[in-house]
Amino acid sequence: MKKRHAEEEKDNEDRWLLTYADLITLLMAFFVVMYSLSRVDIQKFKAIAQSLASVFPVSQSAFVPLPGVGGRKGTEPVSVTRQEPQGTGPGATGEKTPMQKMADQFQQLVQAEGLGSSVTVSASPDGHRVMIRLAESLLFEPGSAELSPQALGFIDKVAAILGAANKLVRVEGHTDNVPIHTAQFHSNWELSTARASSVIRYMIEKFNFSPELLSASGYGEFRPVAPNDTPENRGKNRRVEFVVTDKEEDS
Repeated sequence: MKKRHAEEEKDNEDRWLLTYADLITLLMAFFVVMYSLSRVDIQKFKAIAQSLASVFPVSQSAFVPLPGVGGRKGTEPVSVTRQEPQGTGPGATGEKTPMQKMADQFQQLVQAEGLGSSVTVSASPDGHRVMIRLAESLLFEPGSAELSPQALGFIDKVAAILGAANKLVRVEGHTDNVPIHTAQFHSNWELSTARASSVIRYMIEKFNFSPELLSASGYGEFRPVAPNDTPENRGKNRRVEFVVTDKEEDS
């Protein structure tokens, strides 16, 4: 009986060795893991982080720390910029819309003709509309709605671009606020409308434009782009605008 009791006491005294052995094993495994993490390939880690950023987009920048002990080479935080998903509207991917490409064509034409002071070209932000603004002096004599001979060559080149695009075209006539009263035109309304109609008629007769794609509008002096307070500003308001659109509801 005494011998058995002595053996049990010896077994109890040796149990700490099991705990110690388990602890050593765990510590060794821990350091092996830490060592393997400290050898991570930074370039591969960056690639993985960027891939995750594209799959889980957020609107802020996040810093993803690399595993390891701070302050050592290769453990600096990697800045991963995560962007909101891009829209699906025109130009959302950075590629120009057909209308924006058309605006580029008109701009090249203006530069080639040296008409930067008489013609301006602009495109709407949504990529659905292009406007070409021509000064009155380029197209008409004062008080007249007949296209001048010098205007026809430029109109021909504008019509060539528009004909290839096959888009809706609205021609708008505008005047300054100086009243007109002649045998032919009793007001600026009639003069501005006649000028727009003259351009439309020329495009249909010479280039066989489809009338369904064309319209003419006259606004008189009521849509100025500059105050009518100086001769220069009144000259800016006397103009014809081509508004080209690919949307039926555009106005």
